[in-house]
Amino acid sequence: MTSSNTSSSKNRADEMVVVDQQMSLLDDADALSQRWNDEVLSKIGSSRETKSLSLKQQQLLWGGRGKGGRGIGRNTIQRRDIILPDITLEYISDDVSGAVGSRTLLDGAKLKLLSGGDRVYALVGRNGCGKSTLLRRMHAKKIPGFVNLNLQSMYIPQEVFGYGDHESNNGSDNGGDSGQDNEDEKEVITPLDVVMRYRKKNQQESKGVTEKRIETLEQELETLMGGNTDDNNDNDNDDNVNANDENHEEEIERICNEISMLEDQLNTLDGGTEEGLDLEYHQKASQVLSCFGITEDQQKTSMNYLSGGQKKKVLLACTLFCDIDVLLLDEPTNHLDMQGIVQLHALIQTMIERKAIVVLVSHDVALINSVATDVIHFANQTLTYYKGNYTDFLLQKNQHDLHKVHQQNALNKQRQSMIKTIDNLKKQSIGSKGSGSKKIRRAMNERKKKLERHGVEKDENGHRRTVQSAGGIKTASINSLDASTRKHAKNYSQLIKRSDLSIAPVPEKEVQFKFKNITCHWYEPLVSILDVGHGYPDGNQNEANPRLRMLFDSVDLRIDEKSTTCILGENQSGKTTLIRLISGEMQPTEGKVQFPSPCPTICYFDQHKADNLIVEGVTKYGSDTSSISLLMSMYPKKTEQDVRGELTAFGLSPQQASTHIQFLSGGERCRLCLVMLMLSDPHVLILDEISNHLDPESVDALAYGINNWNGTVVLVSHDIHLIRQIDAKCYVLMKEGRLMCVQGGIDSYLQSIWRQECGTVDV
Repeated sequence: MTSSNTSSSKNRADEMVVVDQQMSLLDDADALSQRWNDEVLSKIGSSRETKSLSLKQQQLLWGGRGKGGRGIGRNTIQRRDIILPDITLEYISDDVSGAVGSRTLLDGAKLKLLSGGDRVYALVGRNGCGKSTLLRRMHAKKIPGFVNLNLQSMYIPQEVFGYGDHESNNGSDNGGDSGQDNEDEKEVITPLDVVMRYRKKNQQESKGVTEKRIETLEQELETLMGGNTDDNNDNDNDDNVNANDENHEEEIERICNEISMLEDQLNTLDGGTEEGLDLEYHQKASQVLSCFGITEDQQKTSMNYLSGGQKKKVLLACTLFCDIDVLLLDEPTNHLDMQGIVQLHALIQTMIERKAIVVLVSHDVALINSVATDVIHFANQTLTYYKGNYTDFLLQKNQHDLHKVHQQNALNKQRQSMIKTIDNLKKQSIGSKGSGSKKIRRAMNERKKKLERHGVEKDENGHRRTVQSAGGIKTASINSLDASTRKHAKNYSQLIKRSDLSIAPVPEKEVQFKFKNITCHWYEPLVSILDVGHGYPDGNQNEANPRLRMLFDSVDLRIDEKSTTCILGENQSGKTTLIRLISGEMQPTEGKVQFPSPCPTICYFDQHKADNLIVEGVTKYGSDTSSISLLMSMYPKKTEQDVRGELTAFGLSPQQASTHIQFLSGGERCRLCLVMLMLSDPHVLILDEISNHLDPESVDALAYGINNWNGTVVLVSHDIHLIRQIDAKCYVLMKEGRLMCVQGGIDSYLQSIWRQECGTVDV
């Protein structure tokens, strides 16, 4: 019996030795342990104070396993991580009264973008919340603390304006790249010029960032060398001095190696302007542009002659020639065809392989679900982070909202019980006297204090709150209210109602597109296209009979009443020209377009209408034009009540109706343009890239509105999610100029694109 006990004790002792060895090996393998200790020890004070600590005490500062986790606050902080707390973002605007003020977009928010090579952040939020403004401020480094990160960013704007004219891709506060030279307005800028200019500018920025990084490392090296000298002169504790010397030597060696590597990069950047290297980059740029669908002839053509989708492809191609840490994509699918969207997927994958952080703002739910690893929700002047794609975000958000509702209901029941107990004690105190009355009053005061302290017991993760974690004050408690709010409340019911606002989910404004139903019917095709062809003059314009470059010919199409038709095709295949022929704005070169009698009212939404609205509105109706004043000027026979009702039907509030149109977001201007069309009581709506500026919720609402409208819709769109929802009959305009019906719908067309599309060229 004794021998057995001795043997088991020895086995347990051997096991403990093995466990201790394994734990020590884990601690030795922790790359952040020493870095953490160095950082903490540097905060304590001088080296003399540091060396007075024993090795055991220094290890406790790190925390170790079970004592604070294996990382800085359970997060591994990398050099290229972006973590900026307490961000305030404001936007200057004014209304029709001329009052200028600022609108707070973010208040005390935390911007957290982690590097690592596989991070793609999708920034989502309602139209007008400030997503584009945030991206532009990030690129311009106008967010406090962003400039100190020494990171290179590239911003792809929503709209790419003409090159060499008075317009620019930059907003007033974006600091973005325009790729144009305003000094020479007559200079012809080709796609190849744009790519090379982006590369040259990126080299200059990269050189500045590298020099600044070298300067920072040299300062760290001087500090370590000085600290090492002090340590050698102090012999109070030889063991600690030797350990620190070894650590300093390793750190000095690491810094010297990094400085040497950065100096090699700097020499490469200085030699990047050689003629031979420029020629090599020209060849690679031509290859990438060709892969994005920009032909060799178009590469030598002025950017002003390219379509919006082709200009966007040129800017996307520029990212492959830039050494960037953060890629900011603002509605990158705007004006892109399906081939461009396929290339966009490949481009984002290339950025992931280059360890760049990608931040994406897009209305394309299919794109977000395909590439996003994290979703940042921009709402209520804060940023909330969710893991996963857009579908995961919706699921988690609904769960959080439901959790808050359950918390609210449980809290209300508990408070009602407390209030009932206090009321009963009040009734008992009326007839009682002496010591019994004092006990009742004491109990009643205790219940009141408990009611004021009572709040949410668990956080959104289901963890029970403690006094330490809550700072002594629970969320949604009466004690969490400020003194002025408590002073103006007359009773506990008002205090409870105001404290509930901090826990209940904030309701977002309704997203809606309510199309007014039509009352007349034709019972025949509304548009009949018979053997139609159209082209533009090509070649020498001085010829008496210039040759026509045909976009398409022998096109036959019938638009039935109450139908939904979608036209697909590549950029510059003639889609916009075809729907302009359908709308009656143009006459075909060949064939004819027939309409029934009486002719239905056809309204056409141009893809650039929302972008050109500011210039057109100010030019025609004055600089103080608001949404309501613009519509009243366009439709003088309509009453203000009718106009405001139509604005509300498309999700524009009274405040937005009285705001200058130049201060409306792209999505809000898009809604305003739709209101302009609907005030004409159309029977047929022709929509060209209608979803370019809309947020995902608005795209869903638009699809719902189209499905519930009894009118006829013809649209050109590459929004896969929208086309699927409206179940449109799809036609594709081929390169050969033929119009073909797509059997199987949008998914069949996508499969054919994926099979034939080439991959992104690696440079």
